[in-house]
Formats: sequence, structure tokens, C-alpha cells
Amino acid sequence: MKDIPVGVSFFYRMTRPLFLLFFLLPLLIFSCSNGGDDSAGSNEPVEECMSQDLLLSDSLVADSIIKDTANIIAADSFRFVIEFFDATGAAMSHPVEIQIEDNFFPDSRMTDAHGKLTYIAHKDHLIYVVYSNDTLVTYMNERGGEERTEHIQLNVRPMYGRIMDNDGTPLVGMPVHMHFRGNKKDRASSCGSDVFFRTDSAGYYHTYVPTNFHSIVLRSCGFVFGVIPRREFESYPKQNFLFTPFEVENRCAYNVPSHEFFIDVPVDDGFDKRTVSATDWPALFALDPMLEAAESVTVRTVFPQRAYTYRIKKRNGAFSVPRMRVCLR
Repeated sequence: MKDIPVGVSFFYRMTRPLFLLFFLLPLLIFSCSNGGDDSAGSNEPVEECMSQDLLLSDSLVADSIIKDTANIIAADSFRFVIEFFDATGAAMSHPVEIQIEDNFFPDSRMTDAHGKLTYIAHKDHLIYVVYSNDTLVTYMNERGGEERTEHIQLNVRPMYGRIMDNDGTPLVGMPVHMHFRGNKKDRASSCGSDVFFRTDSAGYYHTYVPTNFHSIVLRSCGFVFGVIPRREFESYPKQNFLFTPFEVENRCAYNVPSHEFFIDVPVDDGFDKRTVSATDWPALFALDPMLEAAESVTVRTVFPQRAYTYRIKKRNGAFSVPRMRVCLR
């Protein structure tokens, strides 16, 4: 056997690993691809994987259709959205009552916690949006299937505070009617367009008042418990009140014995009556509509040894309650 030249032998030794690498590389690639499929645990045909992808895509499309149809407006209707702001330019953060006349049929709606009102009406209806007897916007001959957005600034300012009884106990769910007097000579305490609200679970209230009033009158169950002049409100928008409908004065001694008040409210044209304790707040507040409509009631002051009866009437829309005088030694 002939000897291989030294140069050729060196070249053969250097290139032999490269030949082996080129030969083994396709085998390695093929085995790795099979190993990847096995590690994923997928032995399904290609057609089955494609069908799963299609089902997933269909479900996404179906979800998006459901979300979109929730806000679709019918072709014969239109929707208007009004965002309200107070006199300072801040969004009204507490609900206020808005009157809507839909083809001359009145309806009352409350704004949400962000001062927004949403309403859907027929496109051919005449719509008036009214707040405190002022027409804010009018809609007529609108295009069906569309939405109108308005930004309206009301000439109102926030008013807030707390209402308690004589002992400092917060009055919960207390109905409050707020009347606005226009000038110094105005003595009215109520009217049909008065603002209505209730205290919350801690006796607090939050409402809005117009900026062009002479004084504010607050009443509950027909009894006035607060009058706020405009100058006072501008300095102190937070107003706290005590609700004490009746007071007793003993003309024959310095002390007033323990006593309890009862209110007799006439019903059925005066042939029947409902009696409630004046300090049973839930029961008294439940009679607010009846007391607002009644022109007179009977108040009984009951002492351990004696009782006094008074008949009180409404004056200027509220019960006129003088100080009740007794003589007990």
C-alpha cells in the first residue's frame, strides 16, 4: 500500500469532521422537530386543529356582537345624553330631578352620580327637558338610530349638611322639602315645584340650590325647621339643623315635666284619623305625604297627670306652631 503524501493526509484529517457534520445535521433537525411535536402532546390531525381555531374565532366575534347590540338604537328612536355641571363648572356629583315632557306627557328622571341623564324617545316626538320650571333643551324631528350629547351648565350651587333631633341623634331617611323665596316680601313656605330629597343613613344630605333666591325654607312633614337667607348661604353652604316641631313652656313653674307629643292626622274627609308619636321618626316620616296634603292637624301633649290638645292649621303652606303653654305645678 502506497504511502499517502503528508499534505494530503493533513487535509483529510482536518475536513473529516465537517463531512460528518453535514451528514448528521439533517438527521438532528428531523429528530428535533418530531421531539417538539411529542413534547406538546398533540397527535391530532391538522384539520382538527384548524377547526378549533375557527371555533375560538367565532366565539370572539359573537361576544363582540352582543356587546355592540346592547347600545344599538332602533331606527324609529333616538337617544340623548345630557351631562350637567353646576355654576362653578364642576360635574354634578349628586342626583338631581329632571322633568321630561315626551309629547306633552310628563316624566321625572334622576341624573346619575356623575351628573348624566340618558333618555330614549321616538324620533318624531316633541321632547322638552326642564329643570326647576326652566326649559333647558328641546328635541323634535330627530334622525332615527342616532345619539345626541349635550353639556349643560345649571345655575346652581351645592348645599350639604346634617339633620338631627334635640339629643343629637341623626335623623335617617328624613323627607325634606326645599322651597325658595324670591324676595323679602315673600312669605310662602311651599309650592308644587319644591325640591325634594331625603337624608342618608347617617343623617347627611347633599343637594343643589339656585343662585338667584332671597331665602331657602326647609320643611318636613308639613313643619318648617329652617330658613336660610341668601347671604348666610353664600358664606356657609354647609348647613346643620335640629328638627324639633314642638316646644312647651310651663307658665306655673320653672321646670317642664316629662311629656310626649302625639299627632292626629285626619283621613277620609275628617271621619277618621291616624295617630303617630311625634318622636317616632320612621312612623312620622312615613306620613309625610298625608301631612303635606292636610290643612290642619291635632297635637296632643301628654303629661303623666294631664293632657293638652291643640289644633294647628297651615299658614303659607306650612303648619303654624306656636309655643305650647301649660300650667303644671
